[in-house]
Amino acid sequence: MYKCNNCGCKFRQPRKVDLETYYGVYSTFGNSYGEMINLCPECNDNDITEYDEEEEEKTIEERVYNYLVENHRGKENLIKNQTLRGKFQVGSDKAMRKIIQNIREDKSFKRMVGSVSGVKGGFYICTTDEEMEETIDNIKHRANQMLRMCHVLEWKKELDKWQKKRNIKT
Repeated sequence: MYKCNNCGCKFRQPRKVDLETYYGVYSTFGNSYGEMINLCPECNDNDITEYDEEEEEKTIEERVYNYLVENHRGKENLIKNQTLRGKFQVGSDKAMRKIIQNIREDKSFKRMVGSVSGVKGGFYICTTDEEMEETIDNIKHRANQMLRMCHVLEWKKELDKWQKKRNIKT
């Protein structure tokens, strides 16, 4: 199967056209006679890719997880968020982090996805106890930060109630 990256349609066979017809010129240099280009049968764009129908039916989480398991095992083989987003046409860093969160929270994905933040950061499948511990510690740290923030917000809420009760303006 093929997919057009311009109009999004899917098709079994691309339309084949020779290069000279496609570009509307005849080559005076090089020997392009007879070279063929694949086009989308709907919009005639040449930005098409082959894809696996079975892979297309999987959720984005399944596809990302399987890709990481097959290609990015261990922290030394991490893949940058932006690169991973491009591979799966995910629109934002936040959306990719949500996909990784879904994978981490789903027990059907047996391997642990680790991450490194910052410029040299990215995602990978943990392969050592150290990588797994580091991932767990990082998530615990973020959870503790959020819990501290909740305590401060609750304190502010109570302060606001106390001030209103006493007609204290801030």
